[in-house]
Amino acid sequence: MNFKDWCLQEFGILDFTEGKIQNNVFIPAQPSMCINYIGIAQIGGSVINSLFLQGMIIPFNIYRQLKQKMYEFFRQRYGEDPNGFRQWSNGFFTKLGLNATQEKEYKEPSAIHITFRGLEEQNSFLNKFQSYNPIFSFNVLSQKHSLQLPAHFISHLKQLYYQSPHAEINNPQLTSLMINQMKNLQTLLGIIEKNNLRVRLDYANFLSKDLSNTSNYGSDLYDEQAASVYAISLRVYAEINRDNLSEYEYKNFNYAASILAAYDEMGNLKQSLKKDSKFLDHIVRLYHSSKAKHVNSSTLSDLPVQEQGHILSLIKQNTATMLFGDDSTPRFLPDSQMHSETDEMVFQGGGVATHSAIFRIIKVGILQNGQKAGPYDKPLFYEYYKIEDNLGDGCHEIDLVNKTCMGTYITKLSPFIMKAGQLVPLDINPYLQPQAYQQAMIGTLSELISVERQLIFYPEFDLNNNSTGPNNEEKEWLRLKELQRVLSGQPYPFPLVYYTQDPLDPSKRYQRSVFNQRNFFQEGGSCPIFSLKSLIASIIGLELTTLHNNFMQLHNGELHLFMIREKMNKLQFQITQFLRPPRPTQSPLQNQIAFFGRNLRGIDLLRNSSLQGAQWINSITIAIDPQDAAKRIFKFRCSDPKMCYIVANSIASTVPYLKVLVKGKELILDEEQVKSLCTKLNIVYDTFLNSLPFEGENYSSTLSL
Repeated sequence: MNFKDWCLQEFGILDFTEGKIQNNVFIPAQPSMCINYIGIAQIGGSVINSLFLQGMIIPFNIYRQLKQKMYEFFRQRYGEDPNGFRQWSNGFFTKLGLNATQEKEYKEPSAIHITFRGLEEQNSFLNKFQSYNPIFSFNVLSQKHSLQLPAHFISHLKQLYYQSPHAEINNPQLTSLMINQMKNLQTLLGIIEKNNLRVRLDYANFLSKDLSNTSNYGSDLYDEQAASVYAISLRVYAEINRDNLSEYEYKNFNYAASILAAYDEMGNLKQSLKKDSKFLDHIVRLYHSSKAKHVNSSTLSDLPVQEQGHILSLIKQNTATMLFGDDSTPRFLPDSQMHSETDEMVFQGGGVATHSAIFRIIKVGILQNGQKAGPYDKPLFYEYYKIEDNLGDGCHEIDLVNKTCMGTYITKLSPFIMKAGQLVPLDINPYLQPQAYQQAMIGTLSELISVERQLIFYPEFDLNNNSTGPNNEEKEWLRLKELQRVLSGQPYPFPLVYYTQDPLDPSKRYQRSVFNQRNFFQEGGSCPIFSLKSLIASIIGLELTTLHNNFMQLHNGELHLFMIREKMNKLQFQITQFLRPPRPTQSPLQNQIAFFGRNLRGIDLLRNSSLQGAQWINSITIAIDPQDAAKRIFKFRCSDPKMCYIVANSIASTVPYLKVLVKGKELILDEEQVKSLCTKLNIVYDTFLNSLPFEGENYSSTLSL
């Protein structure tokens, strides 16, 4: 049984959806000063005092309103003086025990919204997991009533799933699949380590929480890097969870990853978003290099004719390759027999130099009778559509109350011709003049792609915030922006069905669908990852995107590697168990020996680590938690109570803030505590777990180690 089916059977869970990331500001505490708790509460903030963070967290909108009120107060008393206000403002926060010069974004991973099949199942779930503080909520993305839980709750559900006998990893018939899964995980591990992707996975983890893509905050991710690292994270998630995903879900994850970055068996980059991003980066570098040599040039048209022509010819050649195909790029436009290889092209966009977004152009075949063409029909003509995936600058249909926008936005394209620098619409009936319509659309698509490319050369210009009027560079951006608006067509409110070729296996064709889809807009400078999240959601759906995004938010580069290795260890253990010949029936004495034999292996793992006092542990067993039958506890037995306290203190010093329960001669630890201990001692948790017997197995309490 896969994870989703188990969630439905066990708890009545229908689906998971992500919540809005809360946009906060963190102001650290002043060293050697007391924090003014009352003062911080009065301005709408809250104090955080953890091992790594001490200071104030305050919602961004409340902080902005506070600063505006402070500025008005200061201006009325002292007049316009930005530097003076900055010093006065810093002094205000210093009195609260805070260092405002070090303020920064603060965002936690997004909460998870869970929808249930029925009210009774929801209430049962609510009672069972009260310790996670579930909140009754309404998810604006799914438009359903739900329970809101913290981001890490998904990991807890996965743990419960793997403890269940229904988990697919317990099925010996899937041994060959697990062996293949092991090989794929080993390959992914090699790719990450060989290409030094760990740091970029750190950046992706950072941006997935809507933190800004700036070196000041510890992130510096370019578009082509974002595409490849998002793709590798999708593949890691799919492979780690292969045994708990349906076959359809697993293939969907890998298909989505290949849209972002596709490599053949020889390591050659195939047509994908990464390849398009590399081309865009190339022409942007050429443009700025030429512009730097000609200081009086502020636009592409100001450059010398030869350099300007070179850049435009590269755009034209690349556009022709995208439209008509080549050895590594599937053909998009139909030939004379109306044959083509794909109905979709994916482009890096953004509409401005400082933003990253994605746009696609797809086509839908139309028959003579007006019906949509099937995969084997010969259409009379094709309709063309543009799909934008954008959660930032220039996104559509913004809802400021719920902080959403139409992240996936569809428009229908119509034919235009450029005359004397002006776009002129063409009135062509495709049913009566299909060939003329097709030719007109070739010109329209080429012009649209060229405009999208050129927009990336220029910074954004806002007429509302400029009293002197636009300069030449700004005029050119505004001109291109208007061309983009016209060429992008009219909003299209209906779903679309189209067909694509597998980037890695041209023999495979897929029927895909896309529709306008809301998502939470970004509030930080996270566009390289957030735009990709919108694209992926339009391919695999909101729920699978939620599950992967939750994984990305909670796992940086090091934890991606850790999860791969942990899964490989778990699979290796299962495979060994399945391939091992059955053990003969043991006598009670043999059971006793086996019990202590496994204890010895578990204790040896601790004694060979850096844990002091491990020599005083006589046995370790696993038992059912009397407070929750779904959980396990670990009992460490010592020779006497004094030794127990020595071992408990050693564990507490190894894992700070880990509270160990001591009962007589026993130390009681829960699963999370043992996992933390194993991590600190560099012990593989699953290896330690599998070396221990369950309490209740046959053994003699009089034997001693």
